Amino acid sequence: MKQKLVSILLVLCMVVALVPAIALTSAAANGVALPDGATAYDGTPSESLSGEGTEDSPYIIANTADFMYFYNTLAATATAGQVFKMTGDVYWNAKDSTKYSVSSKNFAGILDGNGHTVYNAFYSAWGSQTVFGTVTGTIKNLIFEGTTLTANNGGIGGLCLSVSGGLIDNVQLKNAAIGGLNIGGIASSIAGGATISNCTVEGKLFYAGTNDKGNIGGIVSSIGTSDSGTIKNCVNRASMTGDKIVNFGGIIARSSNDKDPVEALTISNCENYGDIVAGRADVCVGGIIGRAYRVKNLLIENSINHGNLTGTATIGGVLGFTSWGQKNSGTDIVIRGCGSIGTITTTGNNAGGIIGHYNDVKRGIPITNCAVYGNVSGADNVGGVVGCHNSAAYQDENIVIINSAVYGNVTASGNYAGILAGFHTATYSSGTISATNCVLTGTVSANEGAGGLLGYIGYTNAKGVKSNVKLINSFAVISVKVPAGANAATLIGGAQSGITGVALDTTGSAVSVKVFVGDSEVSAPATYYSYPTDGALTAQTVELPAMEANALTNKTAVAKLNAYATENSLAEWVQGASAPELTRFYVAPEVPEITIDGASLTIGENV
Repeated sequence: MKQKLVSILLVLCMVVALVPAIALTSAAANGVALPDGATAYDGTPSESLSGEGTEDSPYIIANTADFMYFYNTLAATATAGQVFKMTGDVYWNAKDSTKYSVSSKNFAGILDGNGHTVYNAFYSAWGSQTVFGTVTGTIKNLIFEGTTLTANNGGIGGLCLSVSGGLIDNVQLKNAAIGGLNIGGIASSIAGGATISNCTVEGKLFYAGTNDKGNIGGIVSSIGTSDSGTIKNCVNRASMTGDKIVNFGGIIARSSNDKDPVEALTISNCENYGDIVAGRADVCVGGIIGRAYRVKNLLIENSINHGNLTGTATIGGVLGFTSWGQKNSGTDIVIRGCGSIGTITTTGNNAGGIIGHYNDVKRGIPITNCAVYGNVSGADNVGGVVGCHNSAAYQDENIVIINSAVYGNVTASGNYAGILAGFHTATYSSGTISATNCVLTGTVSANEGAGGLLGYIGYTNAKGVKSNVKLINSFAVISVKVPAGANAATLIGGAQSGITGVALDTTGSAVSVKVFVGDSEVSAPATYYSYPTDGALTAQTVELPAMEANALTNKTAVAKLNAYATENSLAEWVQGASAPELTRFYVAPEVPEITIDGASLTIGENV
């Protein structure tokens, strides 16, 4: 009875989650209809505001005329700590005339929307423009309905051009249509340790203009060099499109491409529901971040992509592409409690359920408490967790996956696919790829070089190395498929010439991998393929721990995973329909006991 009730609750949650996305399809492109009885702004602002501008006696914005006086006269000159508070909605309704359009007012004060709505802010012209310019103060508790902003070839944000050292909190954009070159649903850029929190964007974000190489992020377009910022508790539901956009991110498109590195970027408790469709051959797409280049400290935690990601190049369910790009230095990147639920599809190379492509990251990237539910497909280098990792002669660039799960299929129309990674390069005598306390399920397919865990492993700086592959305290139920005449193996599809072998560790794991070449199952498949010193491809077999019947779904599997998780302060597991699931993605509500006694039904303490 409990399980049925949990299932019903989960279905209802899924239906409710779909409602906003469905409603967006009927949104008007140039604003929304005003509420009954509302009157659009007639061009006459108030002459003053009541109040003293303090916390105890804020300037009061009671209606549209008050707001326009604030916007045109006071906003740009407001000082830090000066408080404005709204007590009524604003019917800007500027969609039919640029006379009342926005003009990017800088703002250093505090604007408390108090839960009220600004209807139909409007701007359409060449160059950067939006409602506010640089926000160094605070804007909070405000709703924008029907915002229509187009800055052809310019930077644009649904609320502001930049938030620098300030705070944007609880700002909602509904039925927005925002077009430009560098677009953020809330801000075009974040800088100076600023925070954007509890914000939601709904509508569409799209490329507009003739210039090349733009960026679109559901919440923010970019963070600049030497800067830092935090984005937390934000949700993007806006779709994103553009064939001249080079970086798409469900939350933020990119970090700086310039010489100086970004000091720190934190993204926590964020979600992307917006579908992304990218058209460039050199595009980077991420469900949370598109491109993170030279970020000293990057933390992505408790953030999930629900959207379908489609493109022609690098795509990652959480992080599209990252690199440090400089020798003898490095970055600290942590991804934890994250995942991707939507499908990932690229006609190009490097697609991964968590990371599409990373290189030159000296200390590697630990991936912890993460899960991938959607299918991942591309040309070459396709992985359920990481699409492609190649190092540039730096040591200790390992792929480390802990307490995580993959539930989708991994398909390469070209070469190299694996449930953990499509392509991985070792460095010197290192280059470990490991999965600890993980659940790995699905089908891996490739034209050549398909492996249950890894499509291909190579080296960067030294021949004659042994690669390290570890599957510890984990469960793997995988099918591996290649066309007739191709090579496929249970764990590793192939190794570069010069690698002498694989140091394989499967301590405490249970494995069931079926290999199909053409339409036929291979009765005694290779565990991995390697090139010994003579350069000939050789099938290597290693005895693997067998998967017990129903091992993924029985309570013993969950108990074993949770014993390790509890000991190491990791996310817990629950029994799913076909395999154990992480509680970060499957949060079962507490269900009261239900008893039936004659004509009485008791739920908890209620009869």
